[in-house]
Amino acid sequence: MKKINLFQKIITSGIFLGLVLCSGSLFSQGNNWRLNGNNNVGQDDFIGTKNNADFVIRTNNRDRIRVTTDNYTIFEDSVRIKGSLYVGDSSLMLGGWYDVTGSDNIQSSAGKINFGNTAMFNFSNIKIGIGLTSPQHKLHINDRNPFIFGQLNSVFSAYTNQAFGSGTGIAFTDGFLVGIAADGTAELRQQEDLPIRIYTNEGALHNQRMIISHDAGSNVPRVGIGTLALTNPRTFLQVGFDCNTTGNGYRDWMDVGELIINDKEDNMYFGFTGRAFGLSDHVINWGSKTHLIENNLMVEAIFQKLGI
Repeated sequence: MKKINLFQKIITSGIFLGLVLCSGSLFSQGNNWRLNGNNNVGQDDFIGTKNNADFVIRTNNRDRIRVTTDNYTIFEDSVRIKGSLYVGDSSLMLGGWYDVTGSDNIQSSAGKINFGNTAMFNFSNIKIGIGLTSPQHKLHINDRNPFIFGQLNSVFSAYTNQAFGSGTGIAFTDGFLVGIAADGTAELRQQEDLPIRIYTNEGALHNQRMIISHDAGSNVPRVGIGTLALTNPRTFLQVGFDCNTTGNGYRDWMDVGELIINDKEDNMYFGFTGRAFGLSDHVINWGSKTHLIENNLMVEAIFQKLGI
């Protein structure tokens, strides 16, 4: 009987040990990853599924992240990334490496960011809106006062530049503005003490066609029609070329009218005598680049009348 009891104990112990080993093997897959960290993690270890099923992360028994088998990931909540977010294999960064307090950044180390809603290289269908959800143009800037009885605001885009100790600056009153006033009037605003130049054509024909400036003393407008040979219009409207202020029949009272000058510095003036003599005297004048009387007969007659 003792031998039988001993044999029974051995069999019982063996069965118990086998159950323990089997249970350890059965539940080992769930115990490999520990909640307080893991050591000896190999290259082939992972958290996920081996069958064709989504991988789901939950909190409070609600889906938070679902990695689907359809090659996309669903985030059920807002996502906050403390560092920069690189998109795909590109150099596009959301957040950016240069952190500026109070601003959000989108940067690209390649220096180019393209927008479009096609997978091809054609981005011609893109419309970018600032201040509205349905832009009607390539770049549509809108301002809408959120208050029911709020006033209309002006809307401008600004162009400025900077270098070490030079440039327009970036203040509210710096640079060149394009936009509309509060009443909808279109405006071009040069906020630097410099002219506005208008160019046309391409290649060798690319040149200035108009220049808009002002008189430094009186601040009255100065408009010139001409190529880059005209850099300093001296009256309300000057057509053609720059003029030498001496030796060509030009006088400093020729500032409220039209001045036409050819490439030989011959000139014609239609207008008034300007600031020095009031605006009551109208003048038609032509002159050449010399002070010879035979070349400036009408000029001489006008000068005599004015007592110059």
